Amino acid sequence: MVRRSVAAGRLHFTTDVERAVQHGTILFIAVGTPPDEDGSAGLQYVLAAARGIGRVMTDYKVVVDRSTVPVGTGDAVDAAVAAELPERGVDIPCSVVSNPNSEGPEARRREAPVVARAGPAPTRSGTATATASSPRARWILSSPRDGLMIRVHPLNG
Repeated sequence: MVRRSVAAGRLHFTTDVERAVQHGTILFIAVGTPPDEDGSAGLQYVLAAARGIGRVMTDYKVVVDRSTVPVGTGDAVDAAVAAELPERGVDIPCSVVSNPNSEGPEARRREAPVVARAGPAPTRSGTATATASSPRARWILSSPRDGLMIRVHPLNG
């Protein structure tokens, strides 16, 4: 799926924040979360990426974090993006969603996420995120905090 999407020009990878932010509406933060001294997930790279998005965004964005981050990270990502906007004298909407994943054969069998959780603008972010997925994807929209409590599993039907 990744090779096909890259070849078709639908999927791009870059470390250039400005280029990535200007490229699309849905932005995945895919950085490491090395453990902090106390063993908890270190969010310094996640929040640095969020601040970078806030520094250069010029229109509405859906920022997608990983499901492996602690509950409440979506709030921190939203705050990090929002903190950069007043310094630029702009007020641009942004939604933060989580992209829960599963492990093993079930995850490999699917070609799209099954669960997404919505941030402050559920309809707008849910629609944008679902648009990026396969038509076969099934979506559950929930509050930001509840979303990280949802674990992906095969859905009946």
